[in-house]
Amino acid sequence: MAAIVETLQDVCLLAERMPGISILGSDVSTSEARIRVLSSGAEAIGILQWLASSANATIDPCLAPPADTEIEQVIVARVLPRDGLALGELQILGIHIVWHLHKIGAMNGPDANVLLHKWGATPVGA
Repeated sequence: MAAIVETLQDVCLLAERMPGISILGSDVSTSEARIRVLSSGAEAIGILQWLASSANATIDPCLAPPADTEIEQVIVARVLPRDGLALGELQILGIHIVWHLHKIGAMNGPDANVLLHKWGATPVGA
């Protein structure tokens, strides 16, 4: 359970680095992690929904909002082994957030690659 909690904390800290995203809280069980998020603006909401769906996690509500919308959303990511990853969808979500943060210049290559290596994912270019 300690690995799940640590990964959930890492994912929440990473998500907080995304523009327009604030983490309101999180909890975990033996099978899933739940992350409560306040998303501000259509771009942030759309990116968060895309990242969650890319990780096969669910996000509720999932919508196409107007530009000035602020909404609370909940991401549910299973933490059961999947695709060779010990923590399944939560781990995949973290990987996708790292790739996104690196792409937008909010995380440098060496820092991104430390987490990506830890999670068994493809590294980013430096």
